[in-house]
Amino acid sequence: MVFEAITDLFLSVLDILRGSIVPTIPVFLAVLFASGIRKKIEKETKRSWIATLLASTIIVMYFILLFAYFIPYLAALQQSNVGEIPSPFAPSLAGLVVGFVFGALWVFVVAVVASLILLPLEFVGAFIHEYVSKKLGKQPAWLKLLIATYISVAVASAAIIFIVPWLLPGFLYFLYYGIK
Repeated sequence: MVFEAITDLFLSVLDILRGSIVPTIPVFLAVLFASGIRKKIEKETKRSWIATLLASTIIVMYFILLFAYFIPYLAALQQSNVGEIPSPFAPSLAGLVVGFVFGALWVFVVAVVASLILLPLEFVGAFIHEYVSKKLGKQPAWLKLLIATYISVAVASAAIIFIVPWLLPGFLYFLYYGIK
């Protein structure tokens, strides 16, 4: 009985470590992009580290969520129609533009909320990066960042799966059906 519990715990940790490999790649690319944006914002505005971190996270999350928000619309445009929409029921160009503008504004609100949710995870990631940088010494900077990203993704995955499993479905509901 105790052996089964230890085995289950070991296999769960192993699954989280194995499952964190694939998400590490897009997160690593997003971190590279966001760190470049953060350095540029910091150089131009002379703001603090946390302000530039939050601004760069909002920018990156905005573009990721904008893509995710409009994917169903773009996919619907690609499907072949059975027939034409009758002209009295067809949306006007102004209606489509207004819908896009309101959608883009809503995505900005969701990006700000997502950035505030991600901020504690970014602090954990910064701590892990600092620790990994000290331990690896003269290794290339990209390797240290990749290892820190992998460990951060594993920690975030464990936190999301075991502590707040409602976070991802709740966030998707907020993105698509939130307070509008």
